[in-house]
Amino acid sequence: MVHFSVDDLLSKQTGAPAESIYGSFDLILCRNVLIYFAEEKQKRILQRLYTSLAKGGTLVLGASETLYGDLKSRFRTVDARNRIYQK
Repeated sequence: MVHFSVDDLLSKQTGAPAESIYGSFDLILCRNVLIYFAEEKQKRILQRLYTSLAKGGTLVLGASETLYGDLKSRFRTVDARNRIYQK
């Protein structure tokens, strides 16, 4: 089952996307979104996505996007060229 929703990635009112009240996400596609934010905001968004992702879940970033700091060690790289990571 696929569910699409809208969320404010920088909202301080929620710790994770609102739809995550139904459980953690198995797949998060965040391609070419982070490039529009400064590095500090990117880090904050990536932390929220990490929190929302189920154990063993997959995160897909855009070609110009990367994981920062300790998040690099929290993800297993599935495909470095295509920026696919597994929690």
